[in-house]
Amino acid sequence: MMNYITICGLCVVCAVVSLTLKRYNPEVSLLVSIAAGVVIALQAITIAKPALGKITSLLTLTSLESNITGILFKSLGVCFLCQFASDSCEDAGERALASKVQLIGKISVLVMSLPLVEKISEIALGLIQS
Repeated sequence: MMNYITICGLCVVCAVVSLTLKRYNPEVSLLVSIAAGVVIALQAITIAKPALGKITSLLTLTSLESNITGILFKSLGVCFLCQFASDSCEDAGERALASKVQLIGKISVLVMSLPLVEKISEIALGLIQS
């Protein structure tokens, strides 16, 4: 597993390479930036796996249903993916597309969280009726 210093160094090196290539070949510069982002995102996932496993085990101990934890992790994944896509669009100079990616990410999380809102509403109604 790459350590944090190596990942930061990779980011700096890729940024310098990307800036240097931008003068001569902007398309390749963008590809270098996206490739570096993918490698770094994969390393971040590898680093986060133990924490996600611990969160899963803690949520299993609670009385929450398993689909609720699934919704939480799916929402987190959508957030990360949309942030990465949005940043890539901005690197390409497409701010309008970047904002659309952010919008679709927010809508996706909203739609995915509807079962949670429903569950909270059921609990609130049960407390009110008691």
